[in-house]
Amino acid sequence: SNVSALRYGFELDKSCFIDIGMNAQLVLSLFNIFVSHPFPLFIVVKNTAKMNKVIRRGYIATHMALIIYEVVFFFFARIYTILPFSGLYCEGPLCRMGLPTSIVLGIISFPIVLLQPPFAFLIMSMHQLFVPDNSPFKLSMRIKIALASLQLTMMSLNIVGFIIFGREPDNADELYKEPELVFLAQRGGLILLFRGPGRPQYFRYVLLFFMLHTMISIKTTSAVSAGMRESHNGLFQAAKSAQTQVLLQKMFDVFFWQITNKKCQLHGSILNHSMPLVALMIFLFSDASDFPGVLLATLKLALLILFTLNSAQFSAIFIFKNSANRKVRI
Repeated sequence: SNVSALRYGFELDKSCFIDIGMNAQLVLSLFNIFVSHPFPLFIVVKNTAKMNKVIRRGYIATHMALIIYEVVFFFFARIYTILPFSGLYCEGPLCRMGLPTSIVLGIISFPIVLLQPPFAFLIMSMHQLFVPDNSPFKLSMRIKIALASLQLTMMSLNIVGFIIFGREPDNADELYKEPELVFLAQRGGLILLFRGPGRPQYFRYVLLFFMLHTMISIKTTSAVSAGMRESHNGLFQAAKSAQTQVLLQKMFDVFFWQITNKKCQLHGSILNHSMPLVALMIFLFSDASDFPGVLLATLKLALLILFTLNSAQFSAIFIFKNSANRKVRI
């Protein structure tokens, strides 16, 4: 396709933005798989005496899920948004195997879904650690299992929705003649097209459910965080020894930097996972064709970079926010 015929900022995508996004995903995924996550796992396993057993299990499960997330989403898939078109462009090995679009969407959605239960378990476990034993908010094992089962069910429905409703629109043949989509097809990857600019024809059902579930998760995390802050003060004061107080404070600070900080500013997983994901879903559901091309191209790359940094920030905060973790040597 002719560069002069491209609209919506795709001339910037063609010149360098897509290559930057794809290379960033490849490099960061390899770094996270072989360095960023193994080192925190080593710290967690080595410091068995200094960390609560349940919290340790939560961190191990979360880092293992993040490794799978990196392998599938950023190494084998490597997606790029194609705003204002409702869809994604996929250029990794997974998208060059000739698989049906619905299957590719199901595989891509799996690591995002897999990441939620261990992270929710970690949040719940951290919350319970700071809740006094006589508090009505102290959950029994039966309630924890019920909540985990509900979470798994809801997240599994997301995968089913991606597979069932991840279909091309009825006018897909006409849309593929657009110069922007012709350019993407010539790159050799897979176009996961849901519709032209505007509301997707079939995929809107799973988008609505996914956005609703994500926003509920953000709200729940904020509410749990507020409860943990209140419980933290009482538990911190009740700690018998100064060493126990120090360990509790360090664990508390690390965890809140990984999700958000005490002033509710954007940090950690809220900034690098939830917010880019919700923003992407909103743009896939709406018409952004009136946005300036430079703004659209910059927005697409910025959302992708933020999303790609989620694993790295989780590990970096765990290592560098806690002075005890920085002193660990192999």
